[in-house]
Amino acid sequence: MLVPELWLCLSFGCATSLSPSCLSAQFHRPGDFILGGLFPFGKDTVNLTARSEPTLLLCERLFTDGLIWALGMRFAIDQINNSSSLLPGITLGYDMYDTCFEALVALQPSLLFLTRNGTTGIGVLCNYTEYQPRVTAVIGPHKSDLCLVTAKLFSSFLIPQVSYGASSDTLSNTELYPSFYRTVPSDKNLVEAVVLLLNQFGWNWIATIGSDDEYGRRAQALFLSMVGNDNICIAFEGLIPTDLAEPNAKKQLEDTIKLINSTKVNVIVLFAFNLPAQALLEHSITMGLGKKVWIGTEAWMLSDIVASIPNIQSIGTVLGFVMRTGTVPGFQEYVAELFSSVEQEEFCRESRELSRLMNAEVLDTHCRQCGHVTLGDIRPMLRVTTVQPVHVAVYGVAHALHRALGCTSKDCPRTSIRSWQVRKELRGKQLVFVASQPDCPNLSAPKGQPIPACRIILQTRTTVPKSIFISFPPQLLHFMNTLPFEVNGQSFRFDQSHSTNTGYKLIFWAWRNGTLTYLPVGDYDQSLYVRKSQIQFHTADQKEPTSECFRRCQPGQFRRIKGFNLCCYDCTDCPKNTFWSSTDSTSCSPCPQHQWAPARSTRCHDRSERFLFWDEPLAVALVTLTALSTALSCGTALLFLKHRQTPLVQVSGGGRSLFALLSLVLLSLSCCLYVGKPSDGLCTAQQLSYALCLNGCFSTFIPKALEITLVTEFPRCAPRLLRWVTHSRAWLLVAASLLTEGLLCLCHLRLGPDFLVADYQSLPSEVLLVCGTKSWAAFALLHGYNSCLAFACFLCTFMVQTPSQRYNVARGITFATLIYFIIWIFFIVIFATLRTVLRAVTQICTILATTLGILASYFIPKCYIMVFRPDLNTGDYFQNLIDEEPKEDSVNRQ
Repeated sequence: MLVPELWLCLSFGCATSLSPSCLSAQFHRPGDFILGGLFPFGKDTVNLTARSEPTLLLCERLFTDGLIWALGMRFAIDQINNSSSLLPGITLGYDMYDTCFEALVALQPSLLFLTRNGTTGIGVLCNYTEYQPRVTAVIGPHKSDLCLVTAKLFSSFLIPQVSYGASSDTLSNTELYPSFYRTVPSDKNLVEAVVLLLNQFGWNWIATIGSDDEYGRRAQALFLSMVGNDNICIAFEGLIPTDLAEPNAKKQLEDTIKLINSTKVNVIVLFAFNLPAQALLEHSITMGLGKKVWIGTEAWMLSDIVASIPNIQSIGTVLGFVMRTGTVPGFQEYVAELFSSVEQEEFCRESRELSRLMNAEVLDTHCRQCGHVTLGDIRPMLRVTTVQPVHVAVYGVAHALHRALGCTSKDCPRTSIRSWQVRKELRGKQLVFVASQPDCPNLSAPKGQPIPACRIILQTRTTVPKSIFISFPPQLLHFMNTLPFEVNGQSFRFDQSHSTNTGYKLIFWAWRNGTLTYLPVGDYDQSLYVRKSQIQFHTADQKEPTSECFRRCQPGQFRRIKGFNLCCYDCTDCPKNTFWSSTDSTSCSPCPQHQWAPARSTRCHDRSERFLFWDEPLAVALVTLTALSTALSCGTALLFLKHRQTPLVQVSGGGRSLFALLSLVLLSLSCCLYVGKPSDGLCTAQQLSYALCLNGCFSTFIPKALEITLVTEFPRCAPRLLRWVTHSRAWLLVAASLLTEGLLCLCHLRLGPDFLVADYQSLPSEVLLVCGTKSWAAFALLHGYNSCLAFACFLCTFMVQTPSQRYNVARGITFATLIYFIIWIFFIVIFATLRTVLRAVTQICTILATTLGILASYFIPKCYIMVFRPDLNTGDYFQNLIDEEPKEDSVNRQ
């Protein structure tokens, strides 16, 4: 009894199948400007290998994504034609053809697009500047292999070509492909994101596989060139066949799985389209590869073909990057309405008539299977297929047309447009510029830009002083690179490589109750952000797996590479003053100059300042010794002051001895300048105070030394010259000596005073603050004068003999200067070579030794006589040489 109903149902279904819709007639429309379209309506060419004649290539099956992309182009053009502001008064037409994912199929419509407008022939010309091709611009194709072929054709005519899926980095070469554009990022951006993902999880022992086509080969080559700089080791790299019908394709896939399994890697990076990826994953399941981490790309991750592989969950964890795109508002409703219209006879009749106006029958590479497609067939893919790149590509061309035509918000001038750009430079010629349209301002274009939508008449009237560039007439290609354009509120622009970089989303395959969900777990836009908590790895403990060749080095150790493989290494401790800067670093980073680090350190520490502190024991001892020296000098001065009228003090120089003792007091106090934190001012004061105070002492010795020399060595000249070195005139010598030393101090300041030096080399963990000598010539001038005074005093006194019953004043000066020279011989050697805090100690010890040496050799013996032997403090014992000599002369005369 059910037979009539079943027969009725089957009859109705057959009638429906025998009555195809007119969907295939919806991809050709005339217009003022025609946009060509290259879309993969079909796949699997059936007669490619058996082809012996240049006949038409046919595709076996419908490719739903390609149909949706073509509908996206139709939707965008209908939107633009219905817009009252983008191209008002202008109608865009379209001419779309199938590519079958084959370069040979894509070449036929590409050659048709290059035919002269209104004909089916391509003119062979020497100059194509006046050539008007069939189309103004081309949208597509999708694959990089096809674009590498078609882009050379369209670039030879400088026709803008905008791909919605070709990502090969080779196409970024604007010299080879000057008219090629794309609304997807380059593979270089994708590879950078993959490398950052591997680094973030610490996976440095991986396998990489690419499909044996332009996309796979180029992406894998880019990946291999980048991972070498990020300490990621490639355990296996290989290519898988794209033509699965080849005899050795199965064996090649099996060998690839065996080699991956032998490397024991846990992470596999796969650059391939959906069909090669499907074949590889099926073999990995069949051969029991085990659960791995698969890092994929948009080329296969969002494919329903791959997702529908039986037992696909067993491959492990799938992560990958897909282009960040937005939705196209109204597109799904537009498609639903179109599928409803193609069932109406009146709509189909009009569509076929418009299609015939485009001579679409010239080529038979249109969508053959589209007539039997229903909305239900494509509805599942309609929700997931990315249409925005196609939409943006059409709008990019439309906005360029808007600028090239000089459109306003109300109208577009109907002028001819060529895809290429001609720029002529006019300089120093007699010209006048007259706009042929009343609404065109005379020469009002911005500097260096063509004058849009205006026919220019040149007359010989005015000289052009500067270079002016003009296009004849406005051209489309130039305006593709200019200003950004907006699509559905989002801004786009083509960068220097003619690409748009919208960034990527990191997608995780999440299985919930056996249903696959594409879960966004991160974003990449110049930097990578991953929400690790949302990723559930398919491992025994559901924790992220490791994929390393060797163990990680401990903190404070670096990897010393063994051999040629970056993942084979020894762990070595970081030496002193270096630190472990990053995980698995191949070297330790040196600490900045102001920091230090012990061996095997993970960070640097700030250096502490080192100088002679007031509270350290050595400084306390030196300050105590300084106080004793000062007290001894003051006590001696007081004793000399008390006995200033005695023969002893008068013979020693009287008031000049008090001045010498005052200089020694100041010299002792100058030791305090060397204790505490030094500065540039203190460093300068140290040398100046030492030189001036010491000169004050030696300048008082000079008159006495000269007096002794005149009396003992030049007795005949003595009466005439002694008055210049005795009594009050002796102070003139003291003042002259001090003035000379003062001038040398000024020279020292001019040539190069001592300055503060921060020494980071001498001490391991501290910065040594010492005073450095800027100019050794200035140092020699400053202290050389005192050495000359001391040497003069020594020469004048060391040979003087006196009777045993007389006090030898010269001996005190001789020993004082001799001690000074001995001290300075040691001081110069130590001071020039020592670079520690002991340098300041050396200078203090030198000052104290000099002060105490002069006191001990010249003043202390006299103090002893004044205190313990006052009976010797008489005129006979301390008779002045001036008074003694005339008596000897009178005896000789008798």
